[in-house]
Amino acid sequence: MAIAFAFASDINGSHIYTLVDRLVVSDMACVSTVEGLECLILLAILYADEGQPRRSWMIFRRGVVVAHLPDLYQAGLRSTAMRRLWLSIYQADRMMSMFLGLPYGFVVMHYQQILEVKPENDDLDSTMAIRCAIIAGKVIDRNHSRTKASISKTLELDEEMNELATSFPETWWELHNRVRADGHGSDKTHVRLHQHLFFFHLRLYIYLPFLAVRKKSLHTVTLYASPAWRLHDSC
Repeated sequence: MAIAFAFASDINGSHIYTLVDRLVVSDMACVSTVEGLECLILLAILYADEGQPRRSWMIFRRGVVVAHLPDLYQAGLRSTAMRRLWLSIYQADRMMSMFLGLPYGFVVMHYQQILEVKPENDDLDSTMAIRCAIIAGKVIDRNHSRTKASISKTLELDEEMNELATSFPETWWELHNRVRADGHGSDKTHVRLHQHLFFFHLRLYIYLPFLAVRKKSLHTVTLYASPAWRLHDSC
């Protein structure tokens, strides 16, 4: 997959993505393995990084289908590596669905057991990923509700974000200004930045419906005011 990325960096190399999709991601027997899921996740991330969120979402949605399989779910309960892959798909599906305004693929109540498993070594990054993904699901539910988004529900979500933020030590929110020359700790820093980004994007999306309504209202006022301004100028 790393070679595929190197080739795809060339202007005429994007067909490599399609090849990986056809040979690995579209093969259910292959994509149901650890290596296949890793390939699927990486391909979806590459599409997202290239500014193709819809393709990324569709690739992750295939991962959701695989993650629904009982064998993979049970493997996630027994194996830390499989659980990490399962949760990566879970979080990515929630994140991409929220960004694109689409329904999510996992129902929390059906997967409580794996979501409640304590992260290995009390990993705070994994804890943040799971809790943000759960809140993102609530944001999606609110946005897709037939009733108008209420400010009270929005404030509840915001308070939940506040509680989540304060439950983490201040050191978790701090980042070093520099990375060691040998690259030590760079992977952990990258993961931490990713979780920070997801947290603050999620917080922004909580208030997005009200920001959109406000902008629309201002636009309406401008439209109605324009003729009066033109009439005043002509006088």
